[in-house]
Amino acid sequence: MKFVNPTGKDIRNDAGGAGHFGAGRGNRRHDGVDFAADTGQTVVAFHSGLIPSESLPYGDDLRWRGVNLVNKRIETKMWYLDPYPEVIGAWVEAGQPIGTAQNIGLKYKGVTPHVHVRIVKCDPMLLLGE
Repeated sequence: MKFVNPTGKDIRNDAGGAGHFGAGRGNRRHDGVDFAADTGQTVVAFHSGLIPSESLPYGDDLRWRGVNLVNKRIETKMWYLDPYPEVIGAWVEAGQPIGTAQNIGLKYKGVTPHVHVRIVKCDPMLLLGE
């Protein structure tokens, strides 16, 4: 299975903390990977799959958006992007443009704009390269 960096940039590291998986977040651990982005830049699909719906990271702040991305081996959430309307309900290929990056720094002062990718479910055989 092919995975693609959705922004083509490094993992963020800024005043808000590190963007790698497991980074400290006070009394919890970061549950995804934050790929730095330029606000408004094109964001591509992390892997191939169906985008059945949008994903909203904050129920109390609907400005921030993203997508659910699912195939038979893996399910991910990609947040802090404005998805293109035509990708909702569509199958996309890894690396296909799916939206534009939002500026999450407007919500969290000192945090670099980024796209958050979180693996929700994964077939263990995928991790073995099968």
